Amino acid sequence: MTATPTLEPIAVRSATDTPPPVRQLPALGYFERPTPVRIILGSFVFLTLPIAALVLFLPDAAAFPWLYIWLFGGTHIVLTLTIYGSRANRRYFASSPRNIAVFVAIPLALLGCTLAIRTLDLAATVPWLALGFWAGLRFFNFFHLTRQTFGVHQLFKARAKAKFPAWAKRCENGTGLALVATLMLTHAAGGVCPLLTESSWELRFAWLSCASLAAVLYAASMLALCRIPASPAARSAMLYITLQTLGTAAATLYLPLYLAALAMHYVEYHVLMLPRIGKQELDAECRIDRGFGWLRARPVPFLLAVLALSALVATGMNAMDLDASGNAGWATLLTAFDALVAVHYFLEMQIWKFSDPHIRKSLDGVYFAKRG
Repeated sequence: MTATPTLEPIAVRSATDTPPPVRQLPALGYFERPTPVRIILGSFVFLTLPIAALVLFLPDAAAFPWLYIWLFGGTHIVLTLTIYGSRANRRYFASSPRNIAVFVAIPLALLGCTLAIRTLDLAATVPWLALGFWAGLRFFNFFHLTRQTFGVHQLFKARAKAKFPAWAKRCENGTGLALVATLMLTHAAGGVCPLLTESSWELRFAWLSCASLAAVLYAASMLALCRIPASPAARSAMLYITLQTLGTAAATLYLPLYLAALAMHYVEYHVLMLPRIGKQELDAECRIDRGFGWLRARPVPFLLAVLALSALVATGMNAMDLDASGNAGWATLLTAFDALVAVHYFLEMQIWKFSDPHIRKSLDGVYFAKRG
């Protein structure tokens, strides 16, 4: 006789029952994803090293500097100026006397000084003034490279989600400052390490002291990274600061290699600016914002506009030997675009200050997921 199977009662859920909440992982911020990091680190192999080879083995490639500055240097200056495409930013820039000075008056003064020194030939009439201005411009050129390296390194460290020693930042910042001093001494020695030329013993001693200090501080920075738990993010931070330090150190031996040292600098700036441009708050009632929004929403026209403006900037940056007597108007125009380099150095220090409440708010949730 076959046993009758017993049926288990089916639990009936009432209409008031709610299903258990589905836990969703928070969306990753832009810099928490692997692609931006791979692009930045990969640029050392695919851009820095080939450019270094060109500088060393094909120094007479005349078209290369203009092409390089056009595609990378000029575009990163143009992208910086897109911060003025937002009414929210423009209002903030005009919201206090300090902001007016920082975001309007000082950039215009830098443009004016560059134009005056170039067009009035102050290098001949007031040589000490021109020498001081161009030495200052050279210093900020080097400083803005190492300062950006320091800032991007903090983003790499933030991906590791670890607690670093309090002295780590001081060592990282000190490494950059020591490298700037070493670069300035190489520049003073004619573009070649003083140890490799017949320079004065004072210049050699100063160069060796600054280079040694940079090496010690870099080693201390690496020690701080070694003290946190090992992870892919920690290794990426270690690799990033090593590659950037290696590229800058090469330029302290032979200054033309500074062109190669800038490669990662340019690439990372483009990588970081693109999401910032995309997240920039725009006002539909403002004509400037509407125009910028229309361009921003169309990648091909936007890219063409950036490249067109970059071509003018690159031409100005390469107009150092232009004879203004032949066409003063054209020379002045090119010099004005060359002066944007000085403006960029200054503005870049301001628009990435996370200590500024407006800047911090505009970048909230862009590179890292919002907390909570």
